Amino acid sequence: MITLNSRFFLHRAAVLLTVFVFAFGFQPKEVSAQIADSQNKSFDIPAGDARPMLKLFAAQAGREIVFPVESVEGVKTNPVKGEMMAREAIDRMLAGTGLVAAIDEKTGAFAIRRDAADASQTRLDAQGSGPMAPSPAMAIAAPVSGEEAVVLPEYQVTGTKANQYQAEDAASIARIAGSILDSPMTVNVISPAMLEDLGTTVLLDDVTYFAGMSTGRGSGPGAIQDRMTFRGFDTSGGKMVDDFPQFLQPTGVGPHANFDCVLIDHAELVMGPDTILSPTGTPGGSMNIFTKSPLFEAGTDISMQYGNYFAGGASIDTTGPIGDGKHMAYRVIGDYQEYRAFMPGSVKMATAAVEFTYKFSDKAKVTVKYISEACLPTGEVSMVGEQGEEVYGPNSVGGATLPNAPTPGFTYAGWNGVPTWVHQYDRVNIAEAELTAA
Repeated sequence: MITLNSRFFLHRAAVLLTVFVFAFGFQPKEVSAQIADSQNKSFDIPAGDARPMLKLFAAQAGREIVFPVESVEGVKTNPVKGEMMAREAIDRMLAGTGLVAAIDEKTGAFAIRRDAADASQTRLDAQGSGPMAPSPAMAIAAPVSGEEAVVLPEYQVTGTKANQYQAEDAASIARIAGSILDSPMTVNVISPAMLEDLGTTVLLDDVTYFAGMSTGRGSGPGAIQDRMTFRGFDTSGGKMVDDFPQFLQPTGVGPHANFDCVLIDHAELVMGPDTILSPTGTPGGSMNIFTKSPLFEAGTDISMQYGNYFAGGASIDTTGPIGDGKHMAYRVIGDYQEYRAFMPGSVKMATAAVEFTYKFSDKAKVTVKYISEACLPTGEVSMVGEQGEEVYGPNSVGGATLPNAPTPGFTYAGWNGVPTWVHQYDRVNIAEAELTAA
């Protein structure tokens, strides 16, 4: 029977393990750093800019080196040549340069930084005042003695700006806001950004940017209710404002005036029949206009517009919180327009809106709006659908030859019998209350 002494066995095993580790180079980092610092290396580093010379030192010393770029810019290092330890070589390189090297006890890496005394004196000489706080780069490069410098990984964050012309939700299909992608119908949205960038006088000029939309009968500045054509069907009776129709059915009675664009936040074009939004509308589609509402962030917009045709006026739109800004907000909009049309005549329009919102919580609020609009087209532009007499000549009708001259009272490119005093006056008043809850 053989008996082994446990202490003798463990001692021998420890000795053999130590010899094995050192023989094959599996030393711990602390031990490796000490051995590397005590060994002589052959250096041949010329004088030059600190940045490339420090990289050359790292390659010849076989050591890692860390330095902030801004700290070594413009610094010239000394030449070093011969066999010596890495610590001695780096000290010779940096002597008199204002840079110092600190060694990490655990990894053996060199961290280069500005000498605190030298940097403080430089700032004193430059400004004639007390020492300044070190820059963030210096603070990173000069960790507190005894603490390990932590280098955080680099992250790059990239993104693309959202398309402000493309909306994701619509409320016209089922009178409840929902995703357009989940809708069984085609919905085009005239976004607030599009309305602001185009700056049009009538909504028709915005609508025609979408496929399937075109001018309707009697459309234009002095037209009837922003009339337009959806997929070949006229929209008579298919215009809504905040989900409310502007034409009474089945008579089709309603104001002629277009809806002032200064009041519009956005508009939704539902392509095709929508029995929920507009059951008596046209099969081509319907338009639902959403008016602006009070905001709890203060802001005022003043704009002016002038042009030869369809452009001339000024507007103001101001909104903001009331009191502490937690529950109440207001919005006031005013607009006056006066401009010429392509047809002989002019259009005058005055618009005002007063709105108030009370917020019960982040998910529930009530909004009260009063909107007033007065429109006065004059001359030929007021005679929607009455474009005067069509003059042909010379032609033969029923064997008779017509003269090549218009009938008395009519002229080429003239008013065609419509005097300047002819006008049409529309006054629209809208009062509504909205309860929004989620």
